[in-house]
Amino acid sequence: MNTLVVYYSLSNNNELLAKEIYKQWDGNCDLYRIVETTKRSNLTILIDQLFNRIPRIKLNDFPVKEYDNYVFVAPVWMGKLASPLKAFLLKQKNKMKSYSFITICGGIDGQKEKLTAQLNATIGYMPWMTIELRIDELHTKQVDAGVSKSHSHVTAKDFVFFQDEINELLKYDVAPSTV
Repeated sequence: MNTLVVYYSLSNNNELLAKEIYKQWDGNCDLYRIVETTKRSNLTILIDQLFNRIPRIKLNDFPVKEYDNYVFVAPVWMGKLASPLKAFLLKQKNKMKSYSFITICGGIDGQKEKLTAQLNATIGYMPWMTIELRIDELHTKQVDAGVSKSHSHVTAKDFVFFQDEINELLKYDVAPSTV
């Protein structure tokens, strides 16, 4: 099965997550980074989310081959999918057969369900998995393990605390319709 891990990351947290997924799949997938055409700021995040504005992204180096499965990795801004990911989804939705979404984010109660609904509304069908790795849960796990906690940035070592959640994603190496 051909899998493409597509990620957008502003603070580097979700880039580290995408690379961790790639590493744990032993490189048996492709990795693609969403790049915007203009520089992002906190103000542009706010404007995009308030007015549902879709930013411009580059697709120049997007792989042409077809994929059976997509894994999307991106932050959540103000309880919504990051607008650069949404821009990618709108451009590529007709080419996707199966997809899932995973994020490292601040997280609020009920957010996972809202993200799943947003994905469904954007693409036209439900993801087979939505996983939310919450920073506040990371802090709790770090304290319980006697590790000094980070604030809002993660390191590659922090993903050991989310291994169960990541394993949920990794165990599906075929499209759900064939499982």
